[in-house]
Amino acid sequence: MLTTLRARHASLLPLVFACLVLLLLPVASHATTAPDLRGRIVIDGYTSDWSPDENVFGDNGTQYSQEPTNDSRWGQYNDLSGFRVTWDRRALYVAAEGVIWDNNMVLLIDILPGEGFADMSLLDTWRRIISFSPGFAPDLFLATWDGNAWPRLLRHIVGNQMNDQPPGVDFEAVSTFSQGNSGRAMEARIPWSQIVRFRAPGWVRDTVIAGQPDTLSLLPPGSSVRLAQVLTAGTDGSGGPDVAPNNSNGCSDYAGVPIIEDNFAIIPLDVDNDGLPDLGASPLSRVTFNVAVLPVRRSSWGALKTSGR
Repeated sequence: MLTTLRARHASLLPLVFACLVLLLLPVASHATTAPDLRGRIVIDGYTSDWSPDENVFGDNGTQYSQEPTNDSRWGQYNDLSGFRVTWDRRALYVAAEGVIWDNNMVLLIDILPGEGFADMSLLDTWRRIISFSPGFAPDLFLATWDGNAWPRLLRHIVGNQMNDQPPGVDFEAVSTFSQGNSGRAMEARIPWSQIVRFRAPGWVRDTVIAGQPDTLSLLPPGSSVRLAQVLTAGTDGSGGPDVAPNNSNGCSDYAGVPIIEDNFAIIPLDVDNDGLPDLGASPLSRVTFNVAVLPVRRSSWGALKTSGR
């Protein structure tokens, strides 16, 4: 009997050893929003320092949407590959990727309810024949062109009037697009204070951080950020061959055909409704899309799911 017990215990040793090895392996971490991301994300036009769960087009457990890299009407050298989003206590971080040989890229951002513009066709700068469906009225956008290192930040003031600025004191931005080279991006850190700059005063909160008095910019309680990416020709009054996420009617190979952008990513920023962007959140886990054109995927327990159900 004693010999039998020893034999059984001996047979368990490899299993015990394997379990110990697994416990000692580093646990895969997921990047989350944090008080200050400047030590991790460098605004340099490359995205290797971003985490997979800051990629809006990844698998978030309930839906899967990957922006195709071969769906542009102008071919592989003018094709969007999606965008990344995260934030910290003081700023929104975005990175828009793709190839835009001899053309332009715009990343549209909508945060403020009841504000923004319904289309770009009459704007006083960066006029494009692009309109938006209800529920999407950008308050600002980033824009660049192939070979330009310093993207513009355009913030809506009123009507068709935009405030157009290069990177500097107000925001950081770099773009690295260069003809047919892949792995490039338009990347920016936009302080919340600049996003609400042209709105009513009073959207600030005095607080204490690490024992020191400080002031934080407030967002409307319960805010979400809505985003869409567009590849356009370089001239005013033009459209383009690709959008991300894909819209319902697609794009044309002719730059003179208007684009109706009815699809966009939606990411809640302030779930606890305190007017401050949530920290410790995974952006990818929160994203949904306005148009449910995502493929059916299988949940962890085997039941079929589609976006929005």
